[in-house]
Amino acid sequence: MTLKSRGKLLLITITPLLLITLLITGIFYWNGLNALKTQAQDYRTELITTHENSLKANLRMGRTAIKALYESDVNGSNKEKAKAILKDMRFADDGYFFAYNSQGVNTLHAIKPQLEGKNLLSLKDSNGVSVIAGLIKASTKGDGYLYFSWHKPSIDAQAPKLGYAEYLSKWDWVLGTGVYIDDVDSQVTAYIKKRKTQISNDTTYAIILSMIGLIITTFIIGIIVTKALKPLKNMVENLHDIAQGGGDLTNCSGTLNLVT
Repeated sequence: MTLKSRGKLLLITITPLLLITLLITGIFYWNGLNALKTQAQDYRTELITTHENSLKANLRMGRTAIKALYESDVNGSNKEKAKAILKDMRFADDGYFFAYNSQGVNTLHAIKPQLEGKNLLSLKDSNGVSVIAGLIKASTKGDGYLYFSWHKPSIDAQAPKLGYAEYLSKWDWVLGTGVYIDDVDSQVTAYIKKRKTQISNDTTYAIILSMIGLIITTFIIGIIVTKALKPLKNMVENLHDIAQGGGDLTNCSGTLNLVT
């Protein structure tokens, strides 16, 4: 009977602790996954912002390289020299310069010189984005940035690209450059995978610590319950002895006093 009582008391005490531990751990894991969505979006924004800043810096580098020619130009006499300089400039893995006039005619393309002289104003990418018209508009009326798809030389296939252009009014050039951002998705995917692993590891660690704490708590509560039930056990034994015709009521009374 005493053993049953001890087991019941332990069960009543430990069960809520176990449920609370599981609940808190579950909430911790769920909140971690929910927060990961925002963290991944913030990470993507950070990567894109880095690309945007890099593009602007690269274009400024190109403009600096032809600044003297541009400022001293008379009737476009320095255009060809400027084109030669820009065509030879490279940055990142597939970075290069291109230029179109405000009507969409290509005036410079570092890796596809065959495009020069062609009107590409109506050109759209595989997603229906007006690439050249969009860059012209972005350089004259917007912030200069445009997202589109373009051929990537290193993989010989279409890839998402972020373009940036500035308008050189003296030559009627929309001078631009771009960076392929297909690596952004892979970096974000790798980030999410890494964070999920960290969340899982942290959750596992929390569960282990909670279980250790629960075991220690169970042990301590077991000792307390055993001590608390000892007077009850003595009382039961005395009552049993009395029922059998022996025993001492004084001892029983003392035990009752201890219980009460």
